[in-house]
Amino acid sequence: MTRRAVLGGMGTVGVSGFVGGATANPGNGYGFPPRGRTDYSDPEQLGDGEVKAFLADHPQDKWTYLGVEMTAEAATIDETEYPDRDLVSIEFPGDTQFEWLGLNWEPAGHGPPDVYGVPHFDIHFYLEPEDVINQIEPVNYPPGTGDPYAVELADDQFPTGYFRTRAVVANMGEHLFDATSHEWEAPGVPSGEQFTETFVWGHYDGDVNFFEPMITTEFFAGLEGTVTEPISMPERMPEAGEYPTEYRIAYHKNRDAYTVTLAAFESFEESEG
Repeated sequence: MTRRAVLGGMGTVGVSGFVGGATANPGNGYGFPPRGRTDYSDPEQLGDGEVKAFLADHPQDKWTYLGVEMTAEAATIDETEYPDRDLVSIEFPGDTQFEWLGLNWEPAGHGPPDVYGVPHFDIHFYLEPEDVINQIEPVNYPPGTGDPYAVELADDQFPTGYFRTRAVVANMGEHLFDATSHEWEAPGVPSGEQFTETFVWGHYDGDVNFFEPMITTEFFAGLEGTVTEPISMPERMPEAGEYPTEYRIAYHKNRDAYTVTLAAFESFEESEG
């Protein structure tokens, strides 16, 4: 199903922002693909569409963007046609703190079901290699089926405004949810508002191990332009280096495609543990 077919049967959400290259200022990175150096992975199939990762940086290192591009057929995948969960695994091209993309298609959503039980994507940007992540075993998952996960995340790696789930998802880690996001009234207390998009942190064995924008297919289908959101960052990271402090969700009309991009990279010191 194409983007145009999806929009033909529903209203759209108007969001101001830059769309495609035509409206962008040359060299500022808002056009897509950004001027500078943009390296793509080979595409992987998802539903009737394709997914590929990219790394773009300015020739004079004025900006860096790391992200995923999804064709409209992938981003607005129909859960009735593709009712099985799926994982798209792609190594990031180029030199970055991030190792690989793990894009999980969740046709029925996941827990808590009254919060995140709608069709959406979990877009994991992992800081550790795939073979390391795949060794992570579940703890207290689903929540309430065992003793809560007791390993603490280093204090200087805990993002402001987030709360723990005390459960480890296999091949991922423990997820930290944003208590200030619209779907939560307070830590662990649902607001009753429908989830659309949010940002999740992950950790395991005391260290942050993934960044995760989480986005519904409905949000993608209604998007016009670009939504930019700040990331609530910890004081330090597991390793010293450059890390993103915002994420962007964009529809590119000229390509009939969507991008989810980590941007506004800044230097962080190594955690003191």
